[in-house]
Amino acid sequence: MFSGAHAATERVVAPEIDSVGLFKNGVVMVRASFRLDGPGTYRWDDVPSPIHGTFQVTARGPVRTTASHRRVETTPEREQATGDPQRDLAGKNVRLRMKADSGGRAEVAGRVWEVPTPEGPEGGGWDRDYASMTPGGHHGGAMFSGVPWMHRESGREGAPVRVAGADFLILENEDGREYVDLGSVAVISAEGPFKPRAVAEDRPVLLFEVEEAEPGDRVDVFYLTRGMAWMPSYTVEIGEERARIRQTGMVRNELQDVDGAVASLVSGFPHIRFGHVDSPLSPGADLSGFFAQALQMPGRRGGSSTRGDVTSQMIAFNVASAEAMPGDAADALADGVDMHFLDIGPLRLAAGETMAMEVAAAEADYERVVEWKAEDRRDAFGRHRNQPDETGPEAWDALRLRNPFDFPITTAPVQFHEDGKFRGQGQTHFVNPGQRMNLRVNKALSVTVRHHEVEEEIERQHVRIGGTSYRVSRVSGTLEVANHRSEALTMIAGVEFSGKLTEAEGDPQTRLRAEGVWSVNPRREMEWRLDVPAGGSVTLEYSYEVMVRR
Repeated sequence: MFSGAHAATERVVAPEIDSVGLFKNGVVMVRASFRLDGPGTYRWDDVPSPIHGTFQVTARGPVRTTASHRRVETTPEREQATGDPQRDLAGKNVRLRMKADSGGRAEVAGRVWEVPTPEGPEGGGWDRDYASMTPGGHHGGAMFSGVPWMHRESGREGAPVRVAGADFLILENEDGREYVDLGSVAVISAEGPFKPRAVAEDRPVLLFEVEEAEPGDRVDVFYLTRGMAWMPSYTVEIGEERARIRQTGMVRNELQDVDGAVASLVSGFPHIRFGHVDSPLSPGADLSGFFAQALQMPGRRGGSSTRGDVTSQMIAFNVASAEAMPGDAADALADGVDMHFLDIGPLRLAAGETMAMEVAAAEADYERVVEWKAEDRRDAFGRHRNQPDETGPEAWDALRLRNPFDFPITTAPVQFHEDGKFRGQGQTHFVNPGQRMNLRVNKALSVTVRHHEVEEEIERQHVRIGGTSYRVSRVSGTLEVANHRSEALTMIAGVEFSGKLTEAEGDPQTRLRAEGVWSVNPRREMEWRLDVPAGGSVTLEYSYEVMVRR
């Protein structure tokens, strides 16, 4: 730690936040700056907590940044009671009235001993057992709670050393020190008014040593940190012929006051490899905590990128829409880099505040459809999966439309209104401009769907592939749709299966599913577009061959 003489030559600065880029997962890109009077050492007292590898400083000439501490004395506005008499009464003259059954003196008087405070982090207290900090070890294991593990001792925070504990009160008098059992004390009386005492503590600071500068030059600081996020949502107003889509953005600030910084909302999937690791420049950082975080594997079970349930992760990041078709490519042209920055102008938001605003609005043609899909019930080896609790396919009322904005629609909640009435709430996925999307509104309870498959009784063939024996089976499937409504409907029906399609009624579109590219049985999906009359029904049959591992 530098001496007080060094601190006297330092110029205190409070860098202003010039711009922020908000991700949906609580990470924020911050660009701040401060003005220089010339060469010298500048001190930033309100130290940020950057993500490892993202802290960057630029100026006219070289700048050396040092994370250090400064001893600061503060006086609280009023006496702060902690419940520990040794701390609360330190330095005061007190009179103790003892309990009748204490078996000693009726009263004890003296001055409460002031426990000395360590001078700072020098002299030890560090955990140097870095080699033991493996992801499964003591230190790494503590990280799986989602809270960075750091080794700290009382001296690190300037806390008084616990000498006698809470069972004794240490007094000083003419005869020396006296340890009084608090269990024998009935009343403690302190002389004089309770006045707040100055408290000395070590506070982290950042020091910028600037070698070359002219008055008026600026130092720019860029870093990623946590504490601000934006949460999008969408509202779809369903009209007779067109739908109006409104995007709303909520910004939550838990970082620091922001006054006029240029803000942008970021859509995409932010790949921040060390997003779970605090920079060694962060307040309270030490090597044991740094290595414990760095050794943790993000994306694994319990890792920082997998916290929360699936829904929250889908909303906090982005999931590409599964509705994209090859024919959409000409109409859905995105930027070369799948990160979109939507400028919302100057942001004024105090720490702890949340702001909501309409970001954009547009209209689009839409089509009402009923959709349902039967999932594949076979594994990669063609064997039927036993899922007794699985429910059958469910039909959904949905809207089919294209993204009308010139920027992507991001993964977020979406609510539907029609004729001024709430119709339902669903979820959007990441959809490029012009790309088609299906938005589910509510379950279509007045539409009945049934789907079943059976293996036909045929002479089974046996084949060997890569030393593994398979039998070839033929499967017949049937899907039935019944419309109990008073109006006709259009249905998009899908069936997933594993194997080779042999025949299918209704001329469905077929495509390979990505998860089955390398399996023995091609993993496929069929999709029909059906017009079902009011009160009518449609039945379709299909068959395919599948190789089942013996």
